[in-house]
Amino acid sequence: MPRNNEFQLLSINKLMDKVEHYDYKDLFYRNIWEELLELKFPFVKGHGDLRKANILLSNKNNKIYYIDWELSQPFIIFYDLFFLMYHEAVYSQNYLILDDYFKGRYDNYLHNISELCGIEYKKMYKLDYLNIFFLENFINRSKDKKLLRKKFENYKKSIIKYNM
Repeated sequence: MPRNNEFQLLSINKLMDKVEHYDYKDLFYRNIWEELLELKFPFVKGHGDLRKANILLSNKNNKIYYIDWELSQPFIIFYDLFFLMYHEAVYSQNYLILDDYFKGRYDNYLHNISELCGIEYKKMYKLDYLNIFFLENFINRSKDKKLLRKKFENYKKSIIKYNM
């Protein structure tokens, strides 16, 4: 397990090994560009459930506090940002963050974070990065496989307009 200031590298194929049923593996293989499957992504300790309800803003000192850390563990580097996008789009029907992502508003940040970890952020894979997030979300929250398949279909419907 990496310490707080370290990360481990893991390929998407290695992550895919955690998916037990072939139908689900196939579902993800069809939605992630092949070039990305062997690329090793950094995994860092993340929140795991970053959504508006877990972000507090202080009026007294203009600080931001993140609460509710019980799902914290190593996640792919962009997991928390994509969880926030996904949660807002699917559960609140708020597509602002997702729209900004596909318009390139976060490209410089994602490029800089990726560069710090020794990988290249490629704009052409924006949808694939989201699908990788959902793969990890699927693995970490997969108690009921049928419900998760339905969630994946809802997720796909919410991002269909971004199919690049």
